[in-house]
Amino acid sequence: MIETVVVPRSSSPSEPVCDAGTPTDRSADPTTITVHVPLTFKRRGGRKSCVTRDGTPAMPLAPRPDSVLVKALARAYRWQRLLESGTHATIQDLAAAERMNPSYVGRILRLNLLAPDIVEAILDGRTPPGLTAEVLVKSLPSAWGEQRRRLLPHQSLAASEAHARF
Repeated sequence: MIETVVVPRSSSPSEPVCDAGTPTDRSADPTTITVHVPLTFKRRGGRKSCVTRDGTPAMPLAPRPDSVLVKALARAYRWQRLLESGTHATIQDLAAAERMNPSYVGRILRLNLLAPDIVEAILDGRTPPGLTAEVLVKSLPSAWGEQRRRLLPHQSLAASEAHARF
């Protein structure tokens, strides 16, 4: 039986704070304690994760690639090879062979223009929570520096400048 539980309050707003409740929300049963933890659940890549008020993960897990983003990248590279090899002469031919909309195939093919470090971040699972395949293909700038600013805002300026020398 647990006699006493001590949970220190965090002074940082980004860390979860446990609140054992006030006397008004405690149960009449002395063995019951209500604990309020300010977390929300977000869905990303088909998985749910806990995030704090400021959007940071409450319990950072090992990064896992978003399977939808990885699949979109794989399609883009595969389709590019099929076009370059002459297997399909046009996007329309490729789309017909893949039984997909030519507009969709064209949008996914644009992922071949991603900066190498963004591709690495996707494959390593180091992308920001809001980055989805839809966001990627919607308005992809051609300049790698602009891609980094829009898609990987958490990346340091020094890292961006180092990759800009490619």
